[in-house]
Amino acid sequence: MKLEALNKETHKNLRFKKVSEYAMPYAPIVASEVAACSLNFAIVITQEEAPRLVVILGQSKNVLIDDNFDGYVPFVVQNYPFVLAQNEDGEKFLCIDTDAPDFKSGKALFKSGKESDFLAQIIENTKEFSEDEDRTKNALKEIKNAGILEPKELTIGEENRALISGFYVVDREKLNQLDDKTLADFARRGYLELIYTHLQSLSNLQILTDAIVEKELKTQETKTKK
Repeated sequence: MKLEALNKETHKNLRFKKVSEYAMPYAPIVASEVAACSLNFAIVITQEEAPRLVVILGQSKNVLIDDNFDGYVPFVVQNYPFVLAQNEDGEKFLCIDTDAPDFKSGKALFKSGKESDFLAQIIENTKEFSEDEDRTKNALKEIKNAGILEPKELTIGEENRALISGFYVVDREKLNQLDDKTLADFARRGYLELIYTHLQSLSNLQILTDAIVEKELKTQETKTKK
């Protein structure tokens, strides 16, 4: 992935037609997407200073969302190869992945030096997502500060081979040990609903594991035939 900040001069002749597939093994999501995403994906929390909600899509690349996928597609995946980035000062701006093959024909991004209607809609949708993302990060900050997160990894087989690590989940026991005031506050703010949906979504880890293993087997078969 090669990101460039979208610029009306540099990219004035670019046109867009969706042809690529989202390849990243995870996708950040916001609280408003949690219920829909929980039906098909495992939702976890990143181990960052400012944690994010993400859905896990694979080990090294996306193995869950393809042309045959029948379910809710996270906004970040829908919006790719348009990507929201943030600099060290916290300023957000829209980028494009110039490695993506989508910018060769189709709808113009700019017309007469101004954003086309198509691009204006992309920017508006991304702005709304950004605002939801800020609210979600604030919620996760409070959840993290409550001390109820625990590190988790996805393992497979009797030898517990690690497939994916480096993420947090909510510890049910620690959650239940929170004082009544904190629990009431979390319930009022909608944090408990978010937490319980996150925990429910972890049942999809088996679907993810099966998809990763199936992909490994197909890769091995291809190498064997060669």
